[in-house]
Amino acid sequence: MKSLNQIVLVITSISIISCGRKPQEAIPADEMFSPAFLNNIEISAVTVQNVERQIRLTGKVDYDHDRLIRYISLVSGTVVSTHFHLGDRIERGQTMAVIRSAELSEMEAERKSLEAEIAILQRELESVQSMYCDNLASQRELLEAQGQLKQAEASLEKARINLSLYGSSGSDGAFVIRSPISGFVVEKDVTAGMQIAAESDPLFVVADISRVWIIANVYAGDLAFVKEGMPVDIRTSAYPGELFTGKIDVMSQVFDPEEHVLKARIVMPNADLRLKP
Repeated sequence: MKSLNQIVLVITSISIISCGRKPQEAIPADEMFSPAFLNNIEISAVTVQNVERQIRLTGKVDYDHDRLIRYISLVSGTVVSTHFHLGDRIERGQTMAVIRSAELSEMEAERKSLEAEIAILQRELESVQSMYCDNLASQRELLEAQGQLKQAEASLEKARINLSLYGSSGSDGAFVIRSPISGFVVEKDVTAGMQIAAESDPLFVVADISRVWIIANVYAGDLAFVKEGMPVDIRTSAYPGELFTGKIDVMSQVFDPEEHVLKARIVMPNADLRLKP
């Protein structure tokens, strides 16, 4: 108890001494800081602003899949010739390859046969119409002739539509494959003399890269902060000092099973072809 009383006394005496001191006077700012430091200070009024958060995501440049054509042959045949190489610039309607197919030859023969049949039926109809006007043919015979001509014309139109699905036809069963869009040949799996099967792998792929997609990886931890329509700044290793701007067009609603991320798509104009898928 004696030692405890001594401790209390010491603490009490210290408190008394501290309370007895005079408060220190404030030091002026020009004495505490150097003039050079004070000149670099800017005083602004307090305002209410939204807190911005910068999120860094990885991604890649991809083809615009709405401008990507994979040409798959609908018939079997032999490739007679090709007129393009991998990486070539191709214009819409330009000849890509020529193939010869027995199936297409039969369809072409059917088309020619129908054209010849229609020519005969037209002459017969003209004859029946003349006889009908002279009361030498009945109305029934006239209607039958008209019906036969219409039926043949319908069959010819069907044959032409079927042929148009495979490409423009040439002579001797040779069919020309033309590019459906303008762009670049990004894949090629066809050579002259090659046998192709119907609905096999694509013979070639043409891509229009005047507009590309930027596919960004959004991790689960950033999902609450990334929304469709948000502005995006894009930097690439190819152009380290340049900034590309865009906005999130579409976000996937399902996590990628391999990378475990959501894919966010940014549509970017690429008229100068600087961004490469």
